[in-house]
Amino acid sequence: MNKKLFHFTINFLLISLISLKAHAQNSQNKESLNTEMESLIFTNPKQSLKIAQHLLSKSNTTNSEKAKINLIIAKTYFVNGDYSASLTFLFDQKEYISYLSELDQIEIEIYKAKIFRKINLFDEVNLILNNIENKIKNISDEEAKLNATTLFNIEKISYDFNSVAAKKGIEFLKSNNGLLHPEVKLWKKVAMGNFYLETKNLELASQYYNSVLEGIKKEEIQNLNAKVNILIGLANISLQNKEYQKTKRLLNEAMNDATFIQNEYLKYRIVRQQLINYQALNDESSYKETYKLFKDIDGELSGMEENTLNVAYNLISEEYNVIEEAKKENYFKSLYICFIIFGLTFIVCFFYWRKYQQRKINLTEVLKYLELTRTNTIENKVVKIEVLKRINIPKETEELILSKLKKFENTTKFTNNDISLAVLAGQFETNTKYLSEIINSHYNVNFNTYINKLRINYLVEKLKSDSNFMNYKISYLAEVSGFTSHSSFATIFKSITGISPVTFIELLKEENAKKIA
Repeated sequence: MNKKLFHFTINFLLISLISLKAHAQNSQNKESLNTEMESLIFTNPKQSLKIAQHLLSKSNTTNSEKAKINLIIAKTYFVNGDYSASLTFLFDQKEYISYLSELDQIEIEIYKAKIFRKINLFDEVNLILNNIENKIKNISDEEAKLNATTLFNIEKISYDFNSVAAKKGIEFLKSNNGLLHPEVKLWKKVAMGNFYLETKNLELASQYYNSVLEGIKKEEIQNLNAKVNILIGLANISLQNKEYQKTKRLLNEAMNDATFIQNEYLKYRIVRQQLINYQALNDESSYKETYKLFKDIDGELSGMEENTLNVAYNLISEEYNVIEEAKKENYFKSLYICFIIFGLTFIVCFFYWRKYQQRKINLTEVLKYLELTRTNTIENKVVKIEVLKRINIPKETEELILSKLKKFENTTKFTNNDISLAVLAGQFETNTKYLSEIINSHYNVNFNTYINKLRINYLVEKLKSDSNFMNYKISYLAEVSGFTSHSSFATIFKSITGISPVTFIELLKEENAKKIA
């Protein structure tokens, strides 16, 4: 009997030791994956998401771990530019909010503010920033408070970004020399570079940008998102210094990294700068190729922003419903929260209402605006914006080109889809620099906008004078007015008139029907 008991005890101890070892190994593996996942957020977001999803699928993942993983997923989607998915995880954190540190809770609100700022929900940004400011006052840990204050001020200044705000940001960040977390320290340097760039202090901006790049090269910092932002900043500096080849190299490197992390918003910023740089280089072929890419990215971003707005509205509505349920359990506490959510919902609804009203803009005002644009010649302008000319043009040459432009405007040559700055300069027997400078200084627009306005005004006159035009397909209207694609025509028409061509025609039909009645 004693022998059996002895064997049982030995077996029990062996099984216990094996179980403890397996548990320790499992904990060690999980900790290793957590570290890897966090380090990959800004360098390989796709891989970071895979690890996060794997950890969430584990049955033994605690609520505290889920809270941290969800925050990492939200940040990863933000790095990807998938703001709707990021918002979803940020709002879902309310279930695990008590498991997060005070700094993590502040970070969630800051990322919400960043996204709402991207989709122009500025009233909601104000609400969130005020909420963050109050929360920071209640943080007891000084180190956490310093880090939270730094992140908050960077976002607050970025929200209302101008040279005055940038100077205030520089003064605050320069005085903020306490112990910062590595990620916060990194974004502080990036912000300093951005603020100095805004105040035209290119030398100091370049120093801050290059200090971060140096850390990335030495592998002290691993953050492709920050790297792309820095390369865009350095390219801006090179462009202002007229170092166009250097600008080209920096933007190409930024595009490679932005493509790797699959962030369309960063790619959009890069392509915009590339267009300006190619124009400065007079590289027409690269400009045309990049412009096509720009239109593709712009179209994709429009869809993404609309989706993010819908998600934001739904999340706010869901949050409101949850609070309404809680109101039954604790009326006075829920009433306060109810007003906050109602305010957020009202702001979103107001945003949609205002957007809808803009789509229904009065036709007469649109037509008056277009008529004013068409007849607004150089001679009858009441106010003329003084533009510093980059090149000197003889007075006689300038007057001759202006005269030719007036004649050109009275033709339909601008509806030729092959028209370009170089082609028109050839027809005018002048060079592209002179023609571009005169259009910029006298019409306050670039060549493309000048041509687009002529085309839209021409089409509007056709629609007004020939009712048959209102029955034609949009693709035909685009072709008649000189545009090569339906999508580019619709985009440009809306940017000039404020409404889409379809809505414009519908309003014009209604106006004609009223006149007949």
